[in-house]
Amino acid sequence: MRTEYQKCFEYGVRADGANYCYVSGDKYPELSELIRIIHEDLGCSIPNDWIYNQIFEAFGLLDEFDIDDLQLEPDIYYMDLYKWFGESFAHHLVNEAIAELGPLDCIYAYISHAQLIAMDSICRHVNDFMLEEIEE
Repeated sequence: MRTEYQKCFEYGVRADGANYCYVSGDKYPELSELIRIIHEDLGCSIPNDWIYNQIFEAFGLLDEFDIDDLQLEPDIYYMDLYKWFGESFAHHLVNEAIAELGPLDCIYAYISHAQLIAMDSICRHVNDFMLEEIEE
C-alpha cells in the first residue's frame, strides 16, 4: 500500500523553474488528511513544497527500513540550511533545537537539528498512518 500512496505524488515545475512535489487526484482522501495533519503539526498553515517532498521520501524510506532504523540526514550545505530556515515553520523548530542542544558555536547546527526534528516527525506520522492502514 505504501507504493500506492507514493504513486500519488508527482513532480512539477513552477513558472520560475523550481521543482515541486504535489499529490495528483483525490483517489485517497486519507492521504490528503495525513498531509494536512503533518502540515498542521509542523506549524505550517499553507501547503509547503519541502514538507510534501519529505512525506514522499518518508513513504520510500519506510518501505525499506523500520522506523527505528532510519538514518535521516539533514542538508549539509549552509546555503540549503539557510534557505530551509526561511520556511514559515522552521523558526519554532530551531527554538526547539536550541532548547534541546543548549549553547553551541554554530547557528547551522541548530538549523540542522531542527530539520532533523521535522524529518523525524514526518516519518513518524507516515509510519503511524501506514500502521493504521494495515490494521484496517
